[in-house]
Amino acid sequence: MKKKLSLIFTIGASLALLSACSTVGIEDLADANTEIQQELDELISLDQKFSEEEMDLNEQFQTLLIEDEELASLRNEDAELLININDREAELQQFEEQADAIQKKADYISAYDGEEISVELIEKASEQFLDFSESIRSYQSDYQESLDFQKEYFNQLATEEADYEGFIQGLDDLNVNYQSLQAKKEKLDLELDDVQGKLIEINDLIPQADEDLEEKKEDTEKEKNEEEQANKEVDESPEESPEHILTIRTEPLLNMPRSLPKQFLYDSGVDIPYPEDGVKGIYTTAYSAGGDRMESLVELINTTDLNAMVIDIKDDEGNITVDLGSDNELVNEMTNEMIDIEELMEILEKNDIYPIARIVVFKDTLLAQTNPDWSFTEGNGQVWKNRRGESFINPYLEEVWDYNIEVAVQAAKLGFKDIQYDYVRFPEGFENRADSLSYSHGNYADDTKDVISMEYRNRAVTEFVRKSKESLMPYGVDLSVDLFGYAAVVRETPGIGQSFPDLAKEVDVISSMIYPSHWGLGNLDIAKPDLEPYQVVNNYLAIEQEIFEELGNEAPISRPWLQDFTASYLGAGNYKNYGAAEVTAQIEALADNGVHEYLLWNAGNRYSPGATYKFN
Repeated sequence: MKKKLSLIFTIGASLALLSACSTVGIEDLADANTEIQQELDELISLDQKFSEEEMDLNEQFQTLLIEDEELASLRNEDAELLININDREAELQQFEEQADAIQKKADYISAYDGEEISVELIEKASEQFLDFSESIRSYQSDYQESLDFQKEYFNQLATEEADYEGFIQGLDDLNVNYQSLQAKKEKLDLELDDVQGKLIEINDLIPQADEDLEEKKEDTEKEKNEEEQANKEVDESPEESPEHILTIRTEPLLNMPRSLPKQFLYDSGVDIPYPEDGVKGIYTTAYSAGGDRMESLVELINTTDLNAMVIDIKDDEGNITVDLGSDNELVNEMTNEMIDIEELMEILEKNDIYPIARIVVFKDTLLAQTNPDWSFTEGNGQVWKNRRGESFINPYLEEVWDYNIEVAVQAAKLGFKDIQYDYVRFPEGFENRADSLSYSHGNYADDTKDVISMEYRNRAVTEFVRKSKESLMPYGVDLSVDLFGYAAVVRETPGIGQSFPDLAKEVDVISSMIYPSHWGLGNLDIAKPDLEPYQVVNNYLAIEQEIFEELGNEAPISRPWLQDFTASYLGAGNYKNYGAAEVTAQIEALADNGVHEYLLWNAGNRYSPGATYKFN
């Protein structure tokens, strides 16, 4: 502040002295030139400070939603969010001070009557400086409106009437308003560039030009070049970013949070808490969940350390197995009710069994046959099928995304606590037939080259999962995905569109399918993986945990799928009969690596009795 006051005093004294002169000479013009540049530097510095405070606001917002479930702190004047806004409002006055100072300089230099610089240039510069001072005031007004918008939003959240719809709509409106402000700042940025150009143009015509200004110009150019080089090194985008003097932010002011306060969450009426010792579950088909097998499966869970069921809600054919109560006609058309959902939830709640809804996403033969435009077709117009006679729907299409998200949302509303996506990918080997099949690229129409195709497939799958996570947020459920264990080993399987690290950042749980039978001979440094269940799990986790360490706080829970079936199809000498000992060995390997969640897979839902399901 002392520096600011000193600068204002210096400028004021200079103006008072110069106003006493009847004319403005070349030396006076050089001084005015320097002083205008100083005001511009102040403007740039203030803008940078505001941008940093805007980023702070987002961090404070995310922390608030995690730490204050009822948002009670927003009712206090000392809430960090409100202090942030009030501070910027107080600092906003400085824009007007800079506009006033630049206006005075513009009026002053218009009185120049020397011969070194043309009248036309002086008049044009003076007019440009005056216009810029008005633009600063206009931007100040726009920024104040944005601050008022922010205060209004947080004041609404502090009321007892605040709900999820208002929370989301207000968040969207606030971010739209903020991006409008950035668009206005971008115009101010262009004017600022022109004003600086005019200063340089005048300065170049002044004999014995102010060396300090030239030096500052050189230093500024050097810093700018260094910053551009640094940005170029870290920027992975092939497109060059436009050059700006002011900070133009393209990201939202407030990001969508990863969790919400309880008051904004949908209440399904089903009260089944997350298991204290972690999820230890079994796979259950719709036939089992809605049939006689359910009783024995509940008994298995009640007499062991198992505590969860993964239940088919949208199965491998595309059948929706329960009445979801959806308004979507296509969802209802694909419903083949195999489960009485009220009866199922009553059983699960009574026995404290954690419910996970398995949704097979992009492998969907039923939907592909009824909606070929949503699938992949061959030259004869027929929907493509793999060797098992299965068809897939197209992960590029947002219509396909929305269909599956609707199933997920309705399952969450029924009381499922975890939505598990399986087959969240393109068909296996898709990279070998991508050019021969016909299909829409949707919003990924620029996908034209193979190397780009792989990137686009990864993006499509990841962005679908991200959208799912946002859509499920108000229902208070976790989102999990099933991935091949091999995806962690290679990190990206772009042929099918799965990037293990990218997907891991978007979900709450990763369930890698690490069945010993699914690894080829020699994989994971094991000659015959199916014969060594403990070593397979142990060696795999070393790879997965390395990725999770890199992700830090963004890492999800690890809840792998384990094998409780015999893979005789591997041939004599390459497989063993799986039972209690082999299941126990896999669970023990998890525990030895600090992982205490898992899911058991047996397609027929017949699980080995006598296994040890929990290790301390």
